Amino acid sequence: MIITGTRTNIVLGIALAITLQTQHSAAQSQAKDAEKTSGKVYLHETFESHDIDRVPEVSELERVEMVTVINGGEKVGSGKVAHFDDSDDTQSGAMEYNLGNSGLGAMYAEFDLLNNDPNKGDKTSAVIFGVGPWVEGRTLSLNSKAKRAFGFEVYQQKHLKLRVGDNLVTGNEYDPAKPLNVKIWVNDNDENSLSYKRPDNGEAASLNKDSVVIWVNNSLFGELETTGCAMHSEVTAGNAVIGRVGFSSASTKVAGFLIDNLHVEDPSVMAEGEKEMKK
Repeated sequence: MIITGTRTNIVLGIALAITLQTQHSAAQSQAKDAEKTSGKVYLHETFESHDIDRVPEVSELERVEMVTVINGGEKVGSGKVAHFDDSDDTQSGAMEYNLGNSGLGAMYAEFDLLNNDPNKGDKTSAVIFGVGPWVEGRTLSLNSKAKRAFGFEVYQQKHLKLRVGDNLVTGNEYDPAKPLNVKIWVNDNDENSLSYKRPDNGEAASLNKDSVVIWVNNSLFGELETTGCAMHSEVTAGNAVIGRVGFSSASTKVAGFLIDNLHVEDPSVMAEGEKEMKK
């Protein structure tokens, strides 16, 4: 009986240890998720809930053209991804979301992106991530540089560019065989700067009024300063007008990319939360 009891205690002890470890791992995972979404989340899309070979369908998605959900094969992110496959040079591809119930004063956007066919198209073929004014309805809103506050252009042929209206702000080359993790802070306020945390070292930085800053694979993009660059003033006139975000391609060019982990939240709420925790 003593031996049996001892063995029973050992088994129970092992089971308890496993349970505690599982709970600890789950708590760590939940803490990580909580840290990721510490602000008001407008969109968190991993595409896992959508059917393969179908267009993604969520209430925030206003317009989708030439985009379907596929198995990403762990190429970018994990599991299912959005396949932006504009192979028609007579139409525009698009995946545009409307965020919130009205215009926003600031946003933090992050996504993973992979060039799915580096030999596709020519040197001017690209997918463009843009931000524009909040607008109801399923009309295309980001398919023109005149409608975008800015456009982050990812070309099939190894180039990245940031364009505001007709002006090329900065750019550099990238390795089309490797995924891109893109982090963007947008401040649509005519008077106030926006505090954010640098991805490279975790230190505080300040984004200028009516400006955008982009980090690619945790490095400041191109020749940008941490204070960012001014956005298209005609598009962002006034405070808190932005709210449409998404990807587009030109009607005369083709583009093929994989997109995953599209996340948009309110960085001002995030910053306030950090201030409260430091008190």
